[in-house]
Amino acid sequence: MIANQKYINAVFNLDVDAFKTLLDKVPFDKSLLSDIKFSDGDPCPIYWITQCWEIIFCHPEEWSVDNRYIINENKFRNLEIKRLFEEKLKVVFKPIDFYNTNFWFFRNYREDTFDDVFDCKKEDMIAKGYREIDLDLYVAVNKFDYDEAKRLLELGADPECEIDEDEGTTCLRRIGTECGLLSTELQEVYIDREKRNPIANNAVDLVDLIGWAAHENMYSLLSKYKEKFTESDI
Repeated sequence: MIANQKYINAVFNLDVDAFKTLLDKVPFDKSLLSDIKFSDGDPCPIYWITQCWEIIFCHPEEWSVDNRYIINENKFRNLEIKRLFEEKLKVVFKPIDFYNTNFWFFRNYREDTFDDVFDCKKEDMIAKGYREIDLDLYVAVNKFDYDEAKRLLELGADPECEIDEDEGTTCLRRIGTECGLLSTELQEVYIDREKRNPIANNAVDLVDLIGWAAHENMYSLLSKYKEKFTESDI
């Protein structure tokens, strides 16, 4: 179990040297490729950690100027760990199906209805002037149903429709705000390394990482259609 935790720590903390040393000197428990057992819920393969970081560090140029260099470094450290998974452990990477996992992060459940998300009836919202397609998009986004969200966006749903006029809530703002919060929660891992206890990561950190990656995936999808929606109005 100690060896397993060392492997998890190395991957989570983007420590390429530690990961290489472990692979050379410590037998790798193949069960980690199925589940690292950090939660009583769904299984989480160790390489999902790498996939989540890959999503998060995908575009270093979109980060602030102050952090861009270290994010670029993190991206390439993580890609090296991914390469080691592929070459040494024969891992075949497939997209994480965030929608069909049961990891708890800030979202609605798959079985939740419109009433559960809005705490009111759809017809009441439509009576206020909202388009049904925009309301349905907000539900799909909050449930992290990427396929349904994409379908609705293709049909013309607006990712920047203000669902809550008092708070100015839109799909993009709701997802973007959570991206910002989760990035702050994990800042010691990917930026403030000198403040970080390298063995400090736990189930909360890992759920935050999975949630952040899921939100970044959704934000990327919504952003593409924001541009299309804006262009169509010009």
